Amino acid sequence: MSMFCPDCRGLLKVKKKGSGNEKYCPKCAGAGTHQPEELIEDFPVMPQNFDPLGNPDIPFFPFAQVRPGQDQFILDVGQSIAERKHLFAYAPTGIGKTVAALVPAVEASLRMNKVVCFLTSKQSQHHIAIETLRQMKAVSGKDIRVVDLISKQAMCPSDISEEFPAAFRMLCFSSIMDKSCKYHSNNDPHMVKFVHSNIMHVEELKDLSTRRQTCTHKVAMEAAKEANVIVCDYNHIFDPVVRPQMLEAFDRPLEDFIIIVDEAHNLPDRIRGYYTMSLTPNILDEAISEVKDRNLEAVLKGLGKDLTALLDSVDVNKEELTESGALLDKFKKRLEMGFIEKSDLDTFIGDLQKIAQKRYTDGRNSQAAQVAEFLDHFRKEMNGLIRIISKKDGSLLYYRLLDPSVVAEPIFSQFHSSVVMSGTLYPTQVYGDILGIPDGKRMLKTYKSPFPEENRPVFVAEDVTTLYSQRGDAMYRKIAARINEASSAVPGNVAVFFQSYGMLKNILQHVKTTKQNIIESRESSKAEKRSMVSNLIKLKAGNGGLLLAVMGGSMSEGIDYKDNLLDCVIVVGLPLAPPSLEQDMLIKYYDTKFGYGNGRDYGYTYPAMSRVLQSMGRCIRSETDRAAVILMDKRFLYPMYRKCFPGDMVFKSADNLDTRLRAFFRG
Repeated sequence: MSMFCPDCRGLLKVKKKGSGNEKYCPKCAGAGTHQPEELIEDFPVMPQNFDPLGNPDIPFFPFAQVRPGQDQFILDVGQSIAERKHLFAYAPTGIGKTVAALVPAVEASLRMNKVVCFLTSKQSQHHIAIETLRQMKAVSGKDIRVVDLISKQAMCPSDISEEFPAAFRMLCFSSIMDKSCKYHSNNDPHMVKFVHSNIMHVEELKDLSTRRQTCTHKVAMEAAKEANVIVCDYNHIFDPVVRPQMLEAFDRPLEDFIIIVDEAHNLPDRIRGYYTMSLTPNILDEAISEVKDRNLEAVLKGLGKDLTALLDSVDVNKEELTESGALLDKFKKRLEMGFIEKSDLDTFIGDLQKIAQKRYTDGRNSQAAQVAEFLDHFRKEMNGLIRIISKKDGSLLYYRLLDPSVVAEPIFSQFHSSVVMSGTLYPTQVYGDILGIPDGKRMLKTYKSPFPEENRPVFVAEDVTTLYSQRGDAMYRKIAARINEASSAVPGNVAVFFQSYGMLKNILQHVKTTKQNIIESRESSKAEKRSMVSNLIKLKAGNGGLLLAVMGGSMSEGIDYKDNLLDCVIVVGLPLAPPSLEQDMLIKYYDTKFGYGNGRDYGYTYPAMSRVLQSMGRCIRSETDRAAVILMDKRFLYPMYRKCFPGDMVFKSADNLDTRLRAFFRG
């Protein structure tokens, strides 16, 4: 029996009815069919709606049949664990990588007293991992203790969860310290036992713990201490602020972890993001307005003058490298002259944090916290960290980590082993190099798609390009004509993924089809994006819809288009990073590290082609799906870009595209 409402997917509760019990939904009351009655304060019955056949040759495997390539993937994961290595796996959609990674990892964790940590950047993948683990527990009969963990703020039922992240962190900490949080102060001795006995989605845990007036995050962290599997986000392991807190709470060293990194093509940029922050004159001005102490105010105003002087040294629409000392040396002198009791930078940062905490407690936002965090990180010296003064998009000073291996390699070296996998982790060597994993400690594997090649023909239109020198209204009309041609020949939904929103806008005005347009914008909310998918589902039964979105956005990477929802994917242009000082520095850095000529591949070409592969993979999600892919740019055939695609992927000519598409969909 399900524990979710079929109408709103809310967690069902139990109510008395006559001499028995009945489940009801407190959110929608079963679409208005009945009203809440007295509740039984008890734990829900968790779903047991699995009837897995299992496979006698593979313990914990919950399916009767193993897909082509999946058996080898399982063996390779087992080997990487046995040899304490890091498996980098290009695992195309359909190979069943989630279960293939979890089965040998969970078996090893139970046998070796290790912890499997399944890391993912998407909430949807949390759901898939938890459902897979439920099936594995059902087929094996083993006691598998699982905790599903997301950010503390997302798990919090209190009103402070609606605050800005920095405000939430401070308010949460203070409410715990003064024991004013009713959820954290309430210790429910039964909750951890229940989590250990039942594999729960984090939404289920949040709903249940909220009803029992206890802190969801606290329960999850307590349960994680004795868990066999923890499903969590990248930041729990790779964020320098979060990781120490997590390891202390888990009470286990990194050596005890078998790590599975899902959608791992995202990991390098996620790590870079943890070490990226900016400071602007406006942020400083707002921070100054928050300060009441005249000495602190004077020092901040001095910092503002120094920042303005740095920015004034750069021409409009230009960028320049700078060093930490260019700002901090002058600032430290100002501290010494500021008549502050302790004139060191640590004390100054602490004073700003106290100001921010007071404002957060009063329900107000604070820029003092952002200034404090910026100064704290800006002063740190790391290999591959750059500091840039920019006047391209406003005026700002920012720092960014170029080389994620500086962070990743020391962490990976402590894991027992890891599986780094994605349907676009190609070539695997590039990602192994970027993350800094030594040759002797890594396994590089490329798996063939289990789906028939004829189910997804890939056409390349050689008569169009978004190359900068050839852009213009004539080319935009030509690309639009190609989109119109494909749309008329495809009987269902078509998704067009552009290299940028600007390109989408330029071409959209010339797109004229009989399908209903569904357009993603920069401002599209999560709810609006869910509505776009709902519209595609409705339109599928008729003439279909035309989704227009961008590569690298959530519509091209974060959505799982199930049940052959997309009949065709069109990729327009190459999503190459625009020229910038940061991009130039990244290419030069990798040229120095990996050899001249590799910098462009590692820092420019492969990241862009990964977005293309992600977009192409949206249309085929199962072995029975059939869809066409059209690459609209002649550059895809250039050797420098063609090498970024798996060798077994065949490109076909887009000449006579209408005829070719109609023949494909008839067949």
